[in-house]
Amino acid sequence: MDCTYKTNKYKLPLFHTVCVTPWNTTFTSSYCFIAHEKTEDYIWALRAMNEAIQIETKPQVIVTDNEDGLTKAIASVFPDSKHHLCLWHIEKKVLEKISKKLGRNEGTESDKVNEFLTEWTTMMNHSTVGEFEDSWAKLQEKWNETASGRDVIEYLTNEYMHKKEKFVRAFTNHNLHLGNVASSRVEGAHAALKKCLGGSTGNLYCFREYGGQT
Repeated sequence: MDCTYKTNKYKLPLFHTVCVTPWNTTFTSSYCFIAHEKTEDYIWALRAMNEAIQIETKPQVIVTDNEDGLTKAIASVFPDSKHHLCLWHIEKKVLEKISKKLGRNEGTESDKVNEFLTEWTTMMNHSTVGEFEDSWAKLQEKWNETASGRDVIEYLTNEYMHKKEKFVRAFTNHNLHLGNVASSRVEGAHAALKKCLGGSTGNLYCFREYGGQT
């Protein structure tokens, strides 16, 4: 699930969801305009999708970026679904943060960034909870020795550690996600959908005509 933009002259976000078939292909399951990217907008969209599906089996695993409003909406509408966060987006945000704190210049500062990112990535990819917890404890002990390292650890603790079940493989591998650990499927589908819609200046009739053909 993800929003895409520049699809209509009203500048409304287009909330787009895709699913995976047993043959590992992608298909669009729903899309709709929302007024804002707030919890109440996402709840409306997910309830509409839920009503349209009209089957007892609800999504087993949902993958999104780290959007707070969407996270709360999924918990409200699909409380039994496992919500996973996109690993690519998390690594991008973490790299941005540690680059500012530890430096991204030539020499030792750049080495620190690469060292921390390697350790962080290894920790996320552990297959058991015990290995993950050991790595996290060692990461904190090592990097808390400097002010910049403490800032990074504090950021990770406040931003991600309370969500670890949503992206650390030791937890997510217990759910049937079929290898989908990033939101790249829906982002790739955005391009195909936009191509059919024909640009960013259309009105709502463009969507009615496209929807009527599918």
